This record gives sequence, C-alpha cells and structure tokens, in this order.
Amino acid sequence: HIYEVVSGICSTDVFWRDAPGVLGPPLLVFIAVIIQLARQRVSPVPLPKSAFVSVMRSMNEPYIDDLSKAGGFITEKFQHGMLLSGHRHHASAALLHMACLGSIRFEDCGPCVETVRHYARAEGLDPERVKKALAGKPESHEDALAYEFGAAIASGDLIQAAELGDEIEERFGREVRTELSLGAASVRIFPAMQRGLGY
Repeated sequence: HIYEVVSGICSTDVFWRDAPGVLGPPLLVFIAVIIQLARQRVSPVPLPKSAFVSVMRSMNEPYIDDLSKAGGFITEKFQHGMLLSGHRHHASAALLHMACLGSIRFEDCGPCVETVRHYARAEGLDPERVKKALAGKPESHEDALAYEFGAAIASGDLIQAAELGDEIEERFGREVRTELSLGAASVRIFPAMQRGLGY
C-alpha cells in the first residue's frame, strides 16, 4: 500500500482510509511481540531436535541418544526443563552459578560439572573464579555462601540448607533464595539422568 502511494497508483486519501485495515494487523502483531519480550515470555527453546541433539553430543552427554529415541516430544520437553537451572531474575549470575556448581559438584559427576562450568563461563564468570570454587576455595564470602547452599541442597543437609538459606534471604531477599534453590535443585537432572540410564 505504501508502494502504491509512492508510485502514484493510489491517492493519499485512499491510503489513510485503508490504513487501519492494511497496517493495523502487522502493527498489532509487532506490539504483541514487544509485550511478550518485555514480560520475558519468549523462550529460546526448543531448538530443532537434530540441532539440540548435536549440541548435546558435542558436550559429551551420554544420555542424549536415549532421549532422542524415546519419542513423545521428550527431547523438546527436556530442553524446556534445562531452562530451570539457569533461570534468574533477581539473583546475580555469580550467585546462581555458584549455587549450581555447589550442587553439581556434590553429585560427583565429572561431565555434569563441566556442563555447568560451561554455562557459568558463558554468562561471563571468570574461569579462575569457577576453578577456585570447584576446588573448595571460593573467592569471596558471597561465592562461598551460594556454593555451600547448593551443596547443602544436593546433600540433603536440611539444617545447613536452612541456615545458609536464611542468610541468603537476609542479605539478598526471598526471591534470590528461591532462584538459587531452583537452580541448585534442577541442575541435578543431569547426573540423575546418567545414573538412571546406567552411565
């Protein structure tokens, strides 16, 4: 329609009369997408199954072929589940990844630790900082607090998890405690899958 006005096929009067019907729907779609992005309701997954399987194979996840063959959209659902361990809105990237590292380190699964280390580095955490945490010597009190909180969740130590959780809540708020708890709990899906499938 804009081309027709520019090239002289139709008049500006006709353009403005038709504008709501011609330009309205695309504008509404554009506004809807902006609203969804602002509300963080757009998911980066699922990737096409073949692309996801290829990425997971490159990360040496042994159970990915089992998932791929299981059917029933399990691979796509697994991708959505993976987002849980990386969800953060209130927590800093460092706190979240320290909690996840503490949890996964307790599980004693080398490839799983490497996967979580990869995600931490992808979000900008210094590799040396991650290495120190995994060696049991976190750089700061905050790193140690989040790391030990994750380990307490994984180990089932209710008393330590409660004490560390209370300290996190006091310093950073209930929302941060919630996000760290979700991250530390959901990251354990990787070693749990490996154990369940005999790897």
